[in-house]
This record gives sequence, C-alpha cells and structure tokens, in this order.
Amino acid sequence: FEAASSITSGKADVTKKANTDFTLDNRFTMDRGSLTVKKTATDNNGNSVEGTFKFTISTPMRGYLQADGSFGNTIHYFTISDGESMTFDNLPVDNYNVTEDLNSVSVTGYTFNSTDSKYLVLGKVTKNGNTNAELVNKYTQDVGELRVTKTAQDNHNTNVSGSFEFSVKNSKGQYLQADKKTFDTTEVFFTVEAGSYTSFENLPVGKYTVTEKTDSISVTGYTFTSTGSTTSDSATVAKDTTVEVKLINNFIQDLGSLTVSKIAKDNNNNDVSGSFRFSVKNSAGKYLQGNETDFADAEFFFTVEAGSSKTFTDLPVGEYTITEKTDDISVSGYTFTLTGSTTSGTGIVSKTTTADSTVTLTNKFIQDVGKLTVKKTATDNYNKDVTGSFKFSVMNSKGKYLQADEKTFGDTEYFFTVDAGSSKLFTDLPVCEYTVKEDTDSVSVEGYTFRKNDSSTSVNADVAKNSNADAELINKFTLILGSLTITKALGANAPASASSKEYTFTVTGPNKFSQTVKIKGAASETLTGLVPGTYHVSEDSL
Repeated sequence: FEAASSITSGKADVTKKANTDFTLDNRFTMDRGSLTVKKTATDNNGNSVEGTFKFTISTPMRGYLQADGSFGNTIHYFTISDGESMTFDNLPVDNYNVTEDLNSVSVTGYTFNSTDSKYLVLGKVTKNGNTNAELVNKYTQDVGELRVTKTAQDNHNTNVSGSFEFSVKNSKGQYLQADKKTFDTTEVFFTVEAGSYTSFENLPVGKYTVTEKTDSISVTGYTFTSTGSTTSDSATVAKDTTVEVKLINNFIQDLGSLTVSKIAKDNNNNDVSGSFRFSVKNSAGKYLQGNETDFADAEFFFTVEAGSSKTFTDLPVGEYTITEKTDDISVSGYTFTLTGSTTSGTGIVSKTTTADSTVTLTNKFIQDVGKLTVKKTATDNYNKDVTGSFKFSVMNSKGKYLQADEKTFGDTEYFFTVDAGSSKLFTDLPVCEYTVKEDTDSVSVEGYTFRKNDSSTSVNADVAKNSNADAELINKFTLILGSLTITKALGANAPASASSKEYTFTVTGPNKFSQTVKIKGAASETLTGLVPGTYHVSEDSL
C-alpha cells in the first residue's frame, strides 16, 4: 500500500437537500518476486542426458507468461537445456504452473520415463522472494549389442589362428574401458580370436569405431599384409539389436624348403642301392600329398633313391615329421635291420632363401651271404683224368672281381688256383649271380692239347642266402701220341740164316699197354699212336 499517494481522509460540506460526494483513493504497488526454473535430465545410470527442452509458465487467472514478461492467452514456450536454469524476475506473487512440453522430451538414444519424471511443477512466487521449480526428466538409455568378428586367412584361403587386439571408440572420441561399460580418454584393447567374435552388450546406442592394433599382429609362420585387410570399421548400435563389425586380416604364408636325404649301408659299410618310401606330416597331423602342396588325412608316400635326396620347396614354415615305410623295405641280397637305422626324423622349416632343413634317413642292412664252390674237372679224349693246376677269376653282377682276401671286390681281375679233380670253396659271398671264368691263356698240360672250344671255361652261378652254389669248370684235352721204332740188329758174326729168321718182341707201356712185334732179319718196325710214357721192349727167347 502506498500511503503517500493515497487519499485516506478529507472534509466535505453536507447541505440541505443536497448530496455531497467524498472520495477516498488508495494506491497500491503489486507485490512481486522471482521464479527460477531448473532443468535436470538423467538416465538410468545417473548420467546426464543432453537435450533441449520446452516449458510454459502460467496461472489460471493471468494466462501464459510471454517473452516480454506480460501474460496472455497465447501459449509461449521457453527453451532450456539439461543442467541449466532460467530465472524470471518481477513476477506478481501468485501460484505458477511450470509445465514441460512433453512433445519435446524425445532425446535420441533414450526412452523417456514419464512415471519417474517431474514435468508439471507448482511454483509459488512470494513477495521479494525467489522460488525454485525443478523440471526433472528421467530416461532409460537405449542399448544394443556390438559384435566384433575376426577373420584371418592366408593367401591360400586357409584360416589362420591367433589372438588379435582392438579398441572401441564412441562418437565422442572416448574409448570403451575394460569393464565394457564406461568410457574414457585412455585407449583400452580387447582380444578376439580368429574365426570367433567378441560381444559388447548393453552399449548405448550410437556410432562406434573399432580399430585393430596392427603393430601387435604377429602369427608364427605368416606375414601380415594390409592388402585386402580391414583393420578399422564403424557401425551404429541401435536399440535392442545386434550390429557387427568385421575385422579381416590377410596373411602371406611364410615358406621354406625341406630336404630328405637317404643313406643305405650294409654291415661292411658298403653302399646299398634301392628305392625307399617315406611320408611327410605337418604339426597339425596332416600328410603332404603327391602334388607337394596340399595336406590331407591320408598318408602319402614319396620315393627317394639310396645315396640321393628329395627336396620339397614352398612348404609352410613349421615342424615336419618324416617317417619311412619300413614294412616294405626289400633290397635283393640284403636283410634290413632296425639296429643302427634311422627311419624317422623331424625337420624345422623356417622362412629362408639360403638353406634347407635336412632330415637324413639311414637304413642299415646285413648283407645276405652264401657259398660258392668252384669245381675243376680235366679229362682227355679217352675220358681219363688229366692232372694240373688251373687259374680262374670270380666276378660279381656289378662287374667287380673278387680279390685275394676273398672278401672285397675291385676292378682288377684276380686269379685263384684250383687243381684238376678238386674244388675251391668261397664262403660269405654276397648273394648275387657270379661269373667264374677260367684263365684259358694259362692252360698248359704237358702231353696234352687243350680243346678250348669243347671246354666249359666260363660258368654263371647264383649264390643264394645261406646256401651253396656250384660252378664247375671243365677242361677237355687231347692226348699227344708218339711212335716207337724197334730195330733188330744182327751181329757181324751172325750166321747167314739169321737174316731170314723172324724175331719176336713184346712191348709194354702206360695204361697196361702190351703188344707183340715181329721183325724178320735185320729190319725195324715202328709202333705209332702211342701215348706218351715209358715203354719196355723185350725180345722173346730165341
């Protein structure tokens, strides 16, 4: 009340039969105060929700507060953001309705919770006072699932196993932390296995960028290549859905070479020739196939010759097991023994261009041996035995000659001696076919002519394991025959009748030879076709 400007008393003259007016005039100043409207918007995790919201201020009698501070029937909306407050001064004291516009409460990524919200607040403005009216919006954060999948393949489209690291960043540039709930400026890395995925559930909806940690990509036996790889990608998580980000790594398989060397020796440390089979298995238990590039469950066998090797190129780096197929090892003339043999081995193939990984398979054999008996027969044209010493050589199937020690073989032809009618035994000869050949240039028996064409001077004999082979050298001879002349001599004083008389002689000699010879007078008689030897001539009694 303003007393100074009010008329609260006065005087008036009242006259007869007249009406006199007197006015009392009171002046008032309207009581006023202020109203502060505060805006709070939070989600179910207690985090602030950014947004712009609208509200009206009104009283039943005055209507809606306008922008200029007046009141009217036209609805006017004031705009306020989360965490802000607006103060309206010089408002007439009254009860004010602060009403939020529910059409503006929609915030991307959140669902408005009207039950727990305060969107209609009564503010009582008092004289010279300040009244607070807080509009509180409650939201449930919209969430979805982010799934990060990992694919890793080599240049043969074969899956590569391994663990890989990546980070997840939201649209505000903040990184998802280890709890998979909060976000901060520190980059945190998660792990995903090749051929699998890592899920992040209940992530606030929005755009996320997944970035792989490429400086830590290391897979044994492979070289990472960015060509064709996807190491960073983005996806938008929507409410109650699952979105996928695919990280794809391409690798070039590291290659090397593997050499399988084959050694075969007998018990005399001599080389043994033959073909041998073996398989190659990788660390995954798969066998190298015939094309020398593919691997499969079926065991495949390669062939290598004794004294040589086989090299496999462009093999994936790693450990390989070489296994010889021992159940079919068969070398003519030898018995395989595991004692001292190396029938399996491991080779480590590494990425290199200068050296092979070598696995040596060594087979030990016991040489199968037998006996060879060289018999010597010599007869003449009368089927009579001829005595003498004869020379011969023994050659094996490789064209090597048995030497004087009767064990070793060499290029030089060595001659052994055997007497006619006897034999010579050779023991512990490696099994094979032997050629026993007589030295025909040295055949010489006094009194005989050697018939080379009628003789067997070269014979083949197969020496088998633990058995005896016979090789018979047969010489044929023709006996050289002579003559014997018997002369009857008459003495100087012989009677005349002596010249006409017939004289009888008996001749005996080798092989029970006996013959009577008659000579008349002083004459002679020759016996021909006599075998060499000593003959006795006796004249019969006169």
